[in-house]
Amino acid sequence: MRNVTRKWFTLVLLACVAIGCGKDDAPTGGQTPVAAEPQQGPPETADKAVLAVAEGLKENHPEAVWDFLPESYQHDLDDLVRTFAQRMDPELWNKSFTVLRKLVVVLKTKKAFLAADMTSTAGLVEILLEGDIGDLEKLKSFDGHRFLAGTGARLFAQLRTLIPNLDAQFDFKKVTLIKSKGDTATLELKTDMETIERDFVRVEGKWIPKDLAEGWLDQIGNARARLSILSPDNLAATKPQIMSMLVAADEVLDRLIAARDQEEFRAGLAEADVKLGPYKGLVACWLVSPPSDATDTGPADEPARNDPIEFATVVVTGSLDDDAQDALRAKLNAASDDRERAESEITGDEDTTTIKVGPVSDIEAFAQRLDFLKIDSVDAKTRTITAHAKK
Repeated sequence: MRNVTRKWFTLVLLACVAIGCGKDDAPTGGQTPVAAEPQQGPPETADKAVLAVAEGLKENHPEAVWDFLPESYQHDLDDLVRTFAQRMDPELWNKSFTVLRKLVVVLKTKKAFLAADMTSTAGLVEILLEGDIGDLEKLKSFDGHRFLAGTGARLFAQLRTLIPNLDAQFDFKKVTLIKSKGDTATLELKTDMETIERDFVRVEGKWIPKDLAEGWLDQIGNARARLSILSPDNLAATKPQIMSMLVAADEVLDRLIAARDQEEFRAGLAEADVKLGPYKGLVACWLVSPPSDATDTGPADEPARNDPIEFATVVVTGSLDDDAQDALRAKLNAASDDRERAESEITGDEDTTTIKVGPVSDIEAFAQRLDFLKIDSVDAKTRTITAHAKK
């Protein structure tokens, strides 16, 4: 179920790719998207809702995905981008764009030295760089629909050149309403690739996949938790390393740009491997996945990905604001047995915050890893840890 949920959530984020990373109106020099017809209320049935999205994407109107979502979901995505803009460090943001601009130069001017033609990828990055991606102040008032109807359309068109079968995933040859009762419905969706049945539910007057509705709070919560790494406290220790990595990348790209032949270009790549190698662990940490272990003995020692997830409940007493709760959730996910598979649910009030987190097989060992909390009690029978935040 979780994999299916992620598929739908990925679809939403795909339509919102680089969300908030461009101007709301289409820049000059490119094709100006034709405005979509004003929507006359949400479709009355689930099959019409799906067909509206498919037709919108076919006509290069990714804002159709936005219109498909319930209003509260739209608010969640807007808030996610605005929170990112508020927390992102401007110095790191600006240096990142310096590196990206030089990367585009390499991809466009050194095609003869590359193993594959990366022109389409360079074009996608260029679209991002042409907009207001570097203006964090503008991102603080981000509007998803306006973005998708403008710059988003150019991004989506470019994605079509990068992902050949993208259209095939949404080109429904037939959409059949199998049954519908109240706020639930079942559709049969047929494409050239597959024929599947999917359950839908009506949320805030909008028909959306049932698995998307069931997983939305979890997916959004995880996304917000990841943003906690951008807080000043979390960045304090890693910012110098990140800036050092960006400076090294900047220098490597300068050498690649200056390369006059294949030999010099290869020498630049060799230098890149040396200069950027030490930062692989840092990148893995930022992606919230554990660094690879060079001494790994092979697949037999890896955790089984299909094993049921065991959960532990952590109850933290004391008042925590939203940012503190997000940061706590991120730390608990990282302390789980497998950060790559980590799942968590959070509830809270003025006095306590309760987080259900997994996978956790050994509750006692898990408690010992929570050095950022003062542990009050560990109940192995109920798999519950009671604690309070360290001062």
